[in-house]
Amino acid sequence: MLGYRHMTPVMYIDRDGNFAISIFIAGFIIGGILGGYTRVQNGAEVWSEDFWIGVGTGALIGAAVGTVAGLGVAYLMGGLASVGNKLISDVTSSVFYGTNNFGSWEDYAVAFVIGGLIKGRRISNGPIESTNSKIKTIIKASNGIRNFRRLRNKFMYSINKDTPLKN
Repeated sequence: MLGYRHMTPVMYIDRDGNFAISIFIAGFIIGGILGGYTRVQNGAEVWSEDFWIGVGTGALIGAAVGTVAGLGVAYLMGGLASVGNKLISDVTSSVFYGTNNFGSWEDYAVAFVIGGLIKGRRISNGPIESTNSKIKTIIKASNGIRNFRRLRNKFMYSINKDTPLKN
């Protein structure tokens, strides 16, 4: 796809994956620096064990953020939406309840990674509740359990009609 002026490419494709790998490495390095800096700000001595724990934790979180960013726009937008939701939640609690409990950079990074990996989709327990409802209905209709294998087969068939019934 070419742009309007000078026929410049609008969409680039990373065929060999170098861009995604470089974002992963950059996230790892930046996360490690931020993790070490945060530990020093919280009172840890530079080069101490606590400092290196912060560097390692930050590097892992940074690598995860870099991975989500390198996966593509859909993952990136899901992560950004999740961070936005967390920020709105923190601001709301600060304004209405008088708390000043904004999350740390680690909290926002984890929200970005989780939101990015699920691509911003809302997670619902509706399917599980539907399955539980089917199981409870079968138990009520059976008027007692005499044969567990038969009851199990009824459950499996009601959940997935393609499951073969074995005795």
